[in-house]
Amino acid sequence: YNTRGEGEAQPQSIPESNSYKWYQFDGSKNAQNLFLDSLAQAPIVMSFLALSIAILDLAEEAAGCEDLKDDEDCEETVYGVKPSSVVTLSNGVMSILAALFMPACGAICDYTPYRRQVGYWSAMFLIALNAIQISIVAGQWEISVLAAMASPWIFSLHQLVHYAYYPSLTDSDHNQLVSYVARFDAGKYLTNVLFLVIVFGVSAGFDMDAIGVATFGQVFTVVFATPLFHYAWTTMSNAPNLIEKPAGEWYITAEFKKLRCS
Repeated sequence: YNTRGEGEAQPQSIPESNSYKWYQFDGSKNAQNLFLDSLAQAPIVMSFLALSIAILDLAEEAAGCEDLKDDEDCEETVYGVKPSSVVTLSNGVMSILAALFMPACGAICDYTPYRRQVGYWSAMFLIALNAIQISIVAGQWEISVLAAMASPWIFSLHQLVHYAYYPSLTDSDHNQLVSYVARFDAGKYLTNVLFLVIVFGVSAGFDMDAIGVATFGQVFTVVFATPLFHYAWTTMSNAPNLIEKPAGEWYITAEFKKLRCS
């Protein structure tokens, strides 16, 4: 309350939701953190585009096809696979691992109160894997492929924890939640554009080859995403488990049995 000269109390004005700016999400700290998390996720995905081109070039070199013309295909193999199929094969393995790991990710979100901790450490693992992929600069494409194969299921876990916070952002206001999610996605898409402009713009300016572009992309990703991930998940509020784990079940098998019964 504010007081006037005669001691009469006057109520203070309470800020309405429309007094907040678009990035303040009506004062919701968790929504602000999820927005930062969305920005950090974007280069994690985009950096693989540049990395995959470098992997193809190094795989062709390892197979002895580095002197081929642009319109010629490499018929040699490396580790029993044609260089042109290395990325495709690794993507297939990545997809299978991610699909197998999804029920376990769901169990973490449903049955445990550790969403914030899982969100933080999955983000840090993603950063570590991207840092490992910087080894592409030394020609260690095999290490980069292995790190890339581990990334999707960690990324799936991180996204699932991210999405698990959505229902608690608003008081059953569907339109408000839609507005929040739209802003999350818009921020992610704009960050994708920022990544393309910076990474490929700088690489063109310095006439980098595919390995240089991939290395710069990974470095940019680590430098850009690490502080955003760290701040978002260290200031995020924790969330209780949604349901109790069925008695006598393991966390790792509970969601698989739920899928079988559904």
